This record gives sequence, structure tokens and C-alpha cells, in this order.
Amino acid sequence: MKILLASSSFHGGGITSYALELITCYSVVHEFYLMIGETNGYINEKTFTNIISENMNDLSAANAKKVTNTINELNPDVLIISFARVVGLIVPYLNDNIRIISISHSLRYDESDIAAFQAPYIDKIIALSHYNMTYLKDKFKIADEKKIQVVYNFIKPIKALPPIAKKEASTHEPIIVFAGGGAPSKAPELVHAILLKLLKTPTKFRFYWLGDTHPPLKRVQKLKKIEHIVPDDCRVIFTGKIPRNKATSILSQANIILIPSRREGCPMVLLEAMSAGVIVLTSDYENSCREIVEDAKCGKVIPHNDINKFVNTILDISNKPSMYEHCYEAAMNYFEEKLSFEAWKNEMDKLIHETEKQHSPRLSFSNIGYVNILSRWKRCSRFNAIHMLLIETLPSALSFFCRNIYCKHYKHNIYNR
Repeated sequence: MKILLASSSFHGGGITSYALELITCYSVVHEFYLMIGETNGYINEKTFTNIISENMNDLSAANAKKVTNTINELNPDVLIISFARVVGLIVPYLNDNIRIISISHSLRYDESDIAAFQAPYIDKIIALSHYNMTYLKDKFKIADEKKIQVVYNFIKPIKALPPIAKKEASTHEPIIVFAGGGAPSKAPELVHAILLKLLKTPTKFRFYWLGDTHPPLKRVQKLKKIEHIVPDDCRVIFTGKIPRNKATSILSQANIILIPSRREGCPMVLLEAMSAGVIVLTSDYENSCREIVEDAKCGKVIPHNDINKFVNTILDISNKPSMYEHCYEAAMNYFEEKLSFEAWKNEMDKLIHETEKQHSPRLSFSNIGYVNILSRWKRCSRFNAIHMLLIETLPSALSFFCRNIYCKHYKHNIYNR
């Protein structure tokens, strides 16, 4: 079988990891090709030579026609589209015999929408949560129940303390981790508020804030780093950007992970935490974190505006560890059943080998037709950008802006780093 994976350039993160695993899984047993802009050293081009260089972000009609011709000449049996923008738009013009599978990598916005934008001409869309599936069906009026299938992300498990050791650790100095940096989608302002309340208690804990701590809209903020408005306290460690192996080492020892994200596809850090038997505290935003935690019963879903409940839950886990012992094992068991590499590969094998053709008849390339498609996509993308700014970025940035003013003028001696 000839398989072509079209992906965005490799810059690290979930999309890159997803693509690399697809290559590892299927390049050995199939004739496998990768269409990409830049690999950036993430792949050994001496051992994997079937790389087709195309600019995935050039949406011009000339580049769209060029990419269309390249794919049609290669004529793969299966085309997998993983946030390759131009390929997501040209699917109406690809050979009719090509089975197309597209992957929706987020809950909403461009990384999600490009996967279903040309849904009538696609055979199968992979959603990373049921919330994402519902969003795609509603936004793109997809009536065919078989068109979209939920397949969670996966990771290979990380080594961790056994559940009994985590239980014992929680009685002495529980480890709490937040791995969202300052990204507004991860709700860092909520985590900051939780942390401040925790620091007012005498409870022993270690709180690791992983990742870059620039606040949202950092170019217009007077606040340079989030840690500048956190009191000096030995219980808090801001790691900044650290190597992945160091981050997973911290996570493997953790008792609690905070993932109160506004939106998620199916985040790797959640899977890593569950594979290590970590209790997950997430918010009630409708995304994969809430879905998985509710299903796995491995933590708590807390209203995103209830800071006190987050804090009280953390203190409860610290003070009454036996009440939460089941969460450690529930996380590990659910990971093995539904989030492991084996579970993911089983689902992907079925999709790649058994997906039937269920698309509208495809067309010959037309400049006018493509320009109309591109115009519709630009309107969709502009709406996404405005919505993200209003719903995620501005609320988070404004919260830090106000807290910085308050700390600077009223609590300067306390918040002095």
C-alpha cells in the first residue's frame, strides 16, 4: 500500500510527534511518503528518503495547482492530512481513487477546522475528542455519522512512582505540576490565582510551573514574567523551558497535575500524567481533558471560575490521601486501555486499511474554483483569529495586566522577586 502523509513543518509539539509516530509505524511495512515544508532535523533524511518538499503554508493558486499535480502523480492509496493547510484546501481536485483521512488537531480554530473544511471530499475525519466531533459536525453541517471518528492521542508511558508511593508522598510534600507556561489557551491566570491562595496556607507542597512564563500579549504588557507577581516561596519552582526528558521526570513524580485549559485536542501532557498515575484536576470547559477525566474517574472536573474549589481539592488530596488512592490506579488503567500506543495503533490500522470511499466525486483543478475555496477559508480563519483573541487571549492578558498593577502599587514588598 502506498501512503502519503502531508504535514505542517516540524517545529516540535503534538503535531510533530504525531507525524513522527505515523512514519515509524507505517514506513516499515508500506511504501510511505512524507510531504512537508521543513523537517528541522526531527527526521533522519539519510534513512528516510521519501520526502517531498512543498510549502504547506503557501495558499496561492499557483502553489495549490503544483501540490495537486504532485499528489495526483504520486497517486497514493491513502493520503493522511495532518494540518497541511494547502492540502486541506485542494482535496476536491485530487484523484478520485485516493482515500483521504484528515486529522483535527485541536478543539476548534484553524488546527481543527482545516481538517473538515472540505468534508464532502474527504473519506474520514479523525477527531481527538467527542467535543471536537460535535463541534465539526455542527460547524460544517456534516450529516454522515460515519464521516468523523474519535481516536484519542497516545504516548509511550513514562516511568513513575507506583501508586502506593504517590499516596505516601501526598501526606508529606505532594508535588503539583502545571505545564502550560503562559499560553492563554491553558488558562495560566486561573493557575496563578490558585497558586496565590495555596501560598497563603501553611501546607507543605512543591509546585512546578513548567514552560515559558511570558504572559499573554507580552509585547504590550509591562509584566515581563508571571513569576514576578508570585511571592518568593521555596514551595514554588518556575522551570522555564526545559528539555522534554526533564519535564517528564518531574511529571513522573507528581501527585497532582493542573490542566484547566480552555481548549485542547488531546494533550500529550494529560496522557503522560495518566500513564504515570497522576491525579488530574481540570476545569469544566468542554474539551478532551474534561471528557477523559470524567470517563476515567482519575481526578476532578471543577468549575473554571471556582478558585476556592481548586484550592480546597488540592488541600483535601494532601490531607486525606486515602480518599484519592483510587485515582492513581484509575489513571494508569485508563491509559493502558484507551490511551496507549497499542490502543491508538489498533484504531489507526483499521482506518488506514478499512476506510471505505465515502466522498463526493472529485473535480479537475480550476483556478476560479480554488480562489472561491480560498476566499471562504480566509473568512473562516479570520473569524477564528478574532474569536481566539476575544475569548482566550484578551481575558487572560487583561487578568495579568490588572494583577501586575495591584501587586506593584499595593503589595510591592510581598511580591518582590
